[in-house]
Amino acid sequence: MKKVHVGILTALGVLLGVGLLFSATPLQDLEMPVDDATPTVKQAAGADLAETKTGPATATSAKAGVPVAQKAAPAKPQDGEALAEHYTRAFTDLNQCHETQACDFPQTDPRAYYFAVGKAMQNILREAEADYDAGNLSEAAAQALVAQAARQPDGHVRAQALALIAKQPVSAESFTALKNLLADSTDALLLEKAMPQLMRYYQAGYQAEIDQLLQTLIASGGHFVRQHLSAHVGPFVTLSNIDQYRMLQTQLPQNSLEYKNLTSAIAAFERAQAEQG
Repeated sequence: MKKVHVGILTALGVLLGVGLLFSATPLQDLEMPVDDATPTVKQAAGADLAETKTGPATATSAKAGVPVAQKAAPAKPQDGEALAEHYTRAFTDLNQCHETQACDFPQTDPRAYYFAVGKAMQNILREAEADYDAGNLSEAAAQALVAQAARQPDGHVRAQALALIAKQPVSAESFTALKNLLADSTDALLLEKAMPQLMRYYQAGYQAEIDQLLQTLIASGGHFVRQHLSAHVGPFVTLSNIDQYRMLQTQLPQNSLEYKNLTSAIAAFERAQAEQG
């Protein structure tokens, strides 16, 4: 009987010793060995984070299953034609995303997808502006990028493109890019931001083109665009175009705000002329 008790006590002592050994050993020292080819959880998480920083996830067409964006974006070229092609390709991909609604952007509500695509476009334009400022991107490449932005209805995208145009010297090409941004815009805020640029080109010899643009928008532009331009057209009214604005005035509904605004602008011009004698 004593032998049985001694055996039980011995077994309990062994178990107690093992338990103390495990409790004193750090958890990381108890990890099971793994094959070098098998990533740990920590390594896998690090790989996912690296992939996120490297480039966007693959955007795939829901219909055809064709990738429209690379999983890992290649390194951006530093300058020259390769850099221009980089921006052109990136913006083209985003234009395709906008058209197909099939890319890897949030779709939590009907507008979330387009908002995210627009933000990505704005980021590309900001990067391009920085490269233009640094002398890495040519005027022609910047204008081509603005032309792509002009196809987007998003006023925020167009406003970012306007900032890029504002950095360029006056030329026929840069004016065309500016005009394309504004010609079919229904965003009064965009037109407000564009007024200094329109005056810059107006004073540089583009009076006839800008007169036509402003008068067309006042006559048939979006509701708020008509109201905003008719209220701020005064600085563009001159002796050479006053008759055009008088003709436009007769074509506007007399009970409209555009009519009242334009009437005030014409009257202010006529008073200024009278005061000058």
